[in-house]
Amino acid sequence: MSWYDSGSWHDNLRTSTGLTIQQRDYVSIDHNDLLRHAYSTCRPHYEALFAHRLMA
Repeated sequence: MSWYDSGSWHDNLRTSTGLTIQQRDYVSIDHNDLLRHAYSTCRPHYEALFAHRLMA
């Protein structure tokens, strides 16, 4: 199936030997003005949606 990621995803899956922990390279919002602004803009909306989440 080559329509997804030129087929490399399936090749990687086929040759995989198991699951491993992936390295994370997150950018801290404390050092990035754009992320800090996006966070402060989106957080109230997230909180409002979270308050009305479905509970099991």
